[in-house]
Amino acid sequence: MKLSKLFIFFLSITFLSCATYTANSNELMPNLIKCEVSRSVSKKMDYEFIKSSSNKFSKKLDLLGQNKNNYNLFISNGTKPSAGYKLNFDKAIKKNNKINIYFTEIEPPKLSANAAVLTYPYCLLDIKNEKKFRIFINNKKKKKSFFKLSIF
Repeated sequence: MKLSKLFIFFLSITFLSCATYTANSNELMPNLIKCEVSRSVSKKMDYEFIKSSSNKFSKKLDLLGQNKNNYNLFISNGTKPSAGYKLNFDKAIKKNNKINIYFTEIEPPKLSANAAVLTYPYCLLDIKNEKKFRIFINNKKKKKSFFKLSIF
């Protein structure tokens, strides 16, 4: 009786440790991450997801003064009406040959004094060898979700 309980306990521990390892193995860490806020925008822009193979990618990074050789993804939640907004990278999880990339938009505290200027929070990422992405900001999937990416 004691031997069978010990055996069940051993199997339970082994099963749980293997299940935990499998769950963690799907999480990816990009090679490079850079999240910033630009105040150099002069017009309102919507959500953008730009891949490195797009002509728009180089133009966008030139506008923001960023080195385009280090990154292959550009994500922005659009222009914000004042200072104090940020976009933070949370995690990237690989599921069925697609990568779900999660971000959190940080808003300025209510009743805080912020400059009344247009700001443009964005993140640049470098994720190699993957072709399809889904972007989630504040756990809400963005409409244009699947993109094929050619790695440079």
